[in-house]
Amino acid sequence: MIEVVNYTTRFRYLIQNSGSLLIGYLTAGFLAFIVSEAQPGVALIVVFGVVLGGAAYIGGTVTHRLTGDLPVFGVASVGGIVLVGLTIIVGGLTVLRAIGPLVAVSVVGVCFGSVMAWIVRNVPT
Repeated sequence: MIEVVNYTTRFRYLIQNSGSLLIGYLTAGFLAFIVSEAQPGVALIVVFGVVLGGAAYIGGTVTHRLTGDLPVFGVASVGGIVLVGLTIIVGGLTVLRAIGPLVAVSVVGVCFGSVMAWIVRNVPT
């Protein structure tokens, strides 16, 4: 894939091109992880995080457009903040333990592919 994206001999550009490849690997891996239901609790946490993040983004965008850059202050209880924090920490650790190998293999594979492509393109012939 690195060979197809853009032919360059510069290492910096090879790494940048590999970044798009990494995004594709991780997206496909996350979708396969969720669809396979190998660990339903972890998949539920991932889906919940994506929905919560999407809702926060949409809410922020709507608020930004409605208020015209005026700051908006929200009120929350300390217990609610602690509960959200604990959920993020515990859920995040669970997700990292389950999906960590996928991320590690993808990152190492893409970096190795970039280095090998750079070596092949810069070897004197």
